[in-house]
Amino acid sequence: NSNWLVTQIWIPLFTQNPGLRRITFNILPGSSGEAAELGRAMGNLAQLEEVYIIFIKDWGGLEALLDFCPQVRKIAIEAFTPGIVLPIRNFRSRDNFNEPKTQVRELNLLSRDWIPHFPWIVPVLRRCPLLESLTIPLHSSQETFPVVVRAIVEHCPEIRHLNFKIQFNHNGPETIDALATLLNTGCPRLTSLQLSDEADIFLLERHFMSRDLRQRLEQFVCTSRSKRNDVPGTELVFGVLTVCPNLKVFKAKKMTIDVMEFLEMDVACLGTLESLHLRFRYPQPERTMVEVTDVQVAEKEEEEERAEAIEANEESKEQADRLYCLHLQCRILDKLSQFSALRELHLGSDPKEDPLQENEVHFEIGEAEKEKDELLQRFAQMRRFETLKINGVNFFAHD
Repeated sequence: NSNWLVTQIWIPLFTQNPGLRRITFNILPGSSGEAAELGRAMGNLAQLEEVYIIFIKDWGGLEALLDFCPQVRKIAIEAFTPGIVLPIRNFRSRDNFNEPKTQVRELNLLSRDWIPHFPWIVPVLRRCPLLESLTIPLHSSQETFPVVVRAIVEHCPEIRHLNFKIQFNHNGPETIDALATLLNTGCPRLTSLQLSDEADIFLLERHFMSRDLRQRLEQFVCTSRSKRNDVPGTELVFGVLTVCPNLKVFKAKKMTIDVMEFLEMDVACLGTLESLHLRFRYPQPERTMVEVTDVQVAEKEEEEERAEAIEANEESKEQADRLYCLHLQCRILDKLSQFSALRELHLGSDPKEDPLQENEVHFEIGEAEKEKDELLQRFAQMRRFETLKINGVNFFAHD
């Protein structure tokens, strides 16, 4: 019985622990009476700063939290109670000027199940004028995105960090335009952008038009297994490295950049970048190798001699291929050595967690072949990292 839980457990617990700073609810009650009673008790916790909600049953509980606990600075909602329909009912249409504002600085919505009821996000954001960080999934329904963007632009001028998870079935121009407006003019304090872009909507020249944004941005994280990964990355997310001179963190997840494109890239943040996550793929067209079927093979009359010649050619080709890959890996490390502020470096991916993509570079560190010595020497010459992770394996670069 949720009423018993509120009156007999939670409220006495709050009364006996007035110094609580963080509370986690498995389920936040939604009925107006219980929610208000619980909210008033939490409102007496002057030091309360963070509230985590595992399941939410109704928006009434969230509204009570905003009404009675304006001191809370961080709210995170993980999911919604399975099978519960969440009506939009209790968010009162008050005059904006009389609506109590909150001190919320960080709002994290970690479940996409809120999408069918998205109108509630507008009154929530309206009550968070000091909001600095917003995490929100935007799946399936592209109509929600412009609504969220307008609410952010109108009510949250202090936004510094945005984390969007975008996965639409169809992308209209209004979606691309909304993101462009938000990034270029709507968030004048934005310094950090995380984008899970399964919808392929990010376009460097469209969404990073603002010179001010390029100068301000310090962190860019993009996750996407894009079908466009085979086109030049400078047109997409990797181009951020070329236009943001004050970038400190760049992470490209589940995508690869062509080795030659990276080597030829004019990086703008060589002196500021501190954390870098990259995966590489070998360049196309295919490399010129020793052909398996050589004209000399055709001239041999004996089948055994022909087989030996083919085998020798195969070994020669494999050796040349290995040396070529090593050469490119060494060139990558030479390029990385130019990043003077780099302290955290992740190269490649853990094959156990994320299988290698087609033609992806796999850094063969710590193997016994003599030709790997040159690669190991390159790592030895690089500065001492606080974090060095290669192919999912941690290498401690300092004692």
